Amino acid sequence: MEKPEESSEYYRLSSARIPLRNLVYVIGLAPEIAKEDLLNSYEYFGQYGKIKKLVVNKTKNQKQNNNFSAYVTYHHEREAALAIHVYNILYDMIF
Repeated sequence: MEKPEESSEYYRLSSARIPLRNLVYVIGLAPEIAKEDLLNSYEYFGQYGKIKKLVVNKTKNQKQNNNFSAYVTYHHEREAALAIHVYNILYDMIF
């Protein structure tokens, strides 16, 4: 029996992306706010719905000038859509 990582099926699926409609990917977070407890709060992403999971990526990227990113997974698709909608409006107002 082949190990899963050695099978051709594994390699074929390793590059597959499965869209999650309740997931928001945020880039360009300043180091001062790139904290899970802060981003979970009502002042940030908590105001749009119940967050199932939040992960801050603190890997420094030279292209982003030491900004961080985060994955915010909401319980419902409509909560993620609302967060995206509001942040897009804010972005358009600022830039």
